[in-house]
Amino acid sequence: MTTESVNTALESGQNQTPRNYLGPSAWKSCDRAMWFNLRGVSGVILHKAETLRTFEVGHLLEDAMCEWLEKAGATVMMREAEIKNRWGGVFGHIDGIVFYNDEFYLLEMKTAKEQRFKEMVKKGIPDYYYSQIQIYMANSTQLSESGRKLEKCLYFIFNKNTSEIDINVIPADPAYGEIQTERMHDIIASDALPPAEESYKCNMCDHSQVCKGETPANISCMTCAAVSAKDGGFECSLGHDLKLCGQHVFHPQLMELMGYEIESVDSSNLAIDYGKFVMAPENYHKKDKPTFTSTEFIGALSSGFLDDEFGMCIKAEFAGRVSFNDKEPQF
Repeated sequence: MTTESVNTALESGQNQTPRNYLGPSAWKSCDRAMWFNLRGVSGVILHKAETLRTFEVGHLLEDAMCEWLEKAGATVMMREAEIKNRWGGVFGHIDGIVFYNDEFYLLEMKTAKEQRFKEMVKKGIPDYYYSQIQIYMANSTQLSESGRKLEKCLYFIFNKNTSEIDINVIPADPAYGEIQTERMHDIIASDALPPAEESYKCNMCDHSQVCKGETPANISCMTCAAVSAKDGGFECSLGHDLKLCGQHVFHPQLMELMGYEIESVDSSNLAIDYGKFVMAPENYHKKDKPTFTSTEFIGALSSGFLDDEFGMCIKAEFAGRVSFNDKEPQF
């Protein structure tokens, strides 16, 4: 047993299935960032073993934080209770509900290193955490048999360096909670790429390279032109059960981010003409035009093939599949 074997086991055991729902914990001030999150445009973000252990320690600390609350006379209930969206699908999971001195509170727990802890104590709750708890409180009636709505949140922060704690009560802002709930629902229901919020946050966004057109989106069902939003989920117009197939064609607005403008669309064949080339499923070829699947397009883009006039002519004429393998053949 070695350090490396433990780290490898943790890293290889990560869940690589993208989350197929959008909820309050993924709230952003930018609509486009949330749309990107929902559709997994940057793929599943994998973490180093150190980060994975930090996450696990955080979960273990939350159990301890609940015990401390109960020792102080509170009752902690409904841990990880599920909140549903307007279509009845998963919207998110609360940390829990606290009952203390004849009042109910939403429980929100955070663990942070010392610098971050001090910032939150001094400056107050960040906008993304504030929005998260307001959305949960706005939708809390669905957790109550009597239709009771939570009007306060117990915001509990733990300092991982010093073991200090800070507890604050955050009152509900029902109007804001409803507005942000509807905003997230609108993003879930939208097939159109929302406008980006251009701010200092862009450089820290997981999707900045896709948003700036510097790299193609991840190939998945949710980035395909054949897949559209329906009833809080997604539906494939080709009748596939949202399992990745050879029919993938990039959502045209994701192509537009890279500077490719649509000239025409053959909707019956899911073929999109971008002038210089056509994007289409396997086994389709537009006469006299180089035609690429999404996988081929990524290879052609990264290899410079799109700028190879001779190669593009051959591709247009003979409609062959192109392999973009950098490895030389073995003799």
